[in-house]
Order: sequence, then structure tokens, then C-alpha cells
Amino acid sequence: MKNEHQPLLIDVRTEGEYADGHLPGAINIPHKELEQRLAELPTAKNNHIVLYCRSGTRAGIAKKILAKNGFTKLDHLSGDYIAWSKKGLPLVKSKAKKGKKISNPCAL
Repeated sequence: MKNEHQPLLIDVRTEGEYADGHLPGAINIPHKELEQRLAELPTAKNNHIVLYCRSGTRAGIAKKILAKNGFTKLDHLSGDYIAWSKKGLPLVKSKAKKGKKISNPCAL
């Protein structure tokens, strides 16, 4: 169980980017899905949330979405994923979900 004082770390990159490497303890909610997935976030809108993406743009968008929806304790990880990985800090890799193989894409 997460320590109640630890922030919720949200990786707002794509599922594939998340699978290639993410910060330990981070959950993945791509920024384009964030508004539809707000129910997955803590009900207490004053919980501390830290957002990151690859270089900053998507996390900035996600921060605005969360603020618009009443979340108040929001931070953006300085330097995002690029800076974290360049510093050699811990990363977690996971298997990407494989989609269904289409033998004849023209048949779609």
C-alpha cells in the first residue's frame, strides 16, 4: 500500500512509451485519455499528484486538465523522463501489450 504522504506519480505518455521504461511506482494514463479516466484517480482532489511525460508538453496539458477538474496539489516533474533517464536514475520496463496481428490489413 502506498504511503499516504507519497505523491501519486502519473506517466502521461503512451502505453508503448510507458512499457519501454517508466519511473518506479508510476501509473500510466496517457494525456489523451485523462479526462475519460478521472475516476481512476483519488477521490480526494487535494491528494498530491506528480505528472511527467517525455519532455514536458503532455504533462503540462495533463496538469491543466486535472486543475480544471478540481485537483489542487499538482506538480510537474522537473526535466521529465528525459532528464530522469539521462541522470541514470531507476527505471522500470514492462512488456508492451501486443495487438492482434492482422494478416491482411486491406480486409479491414
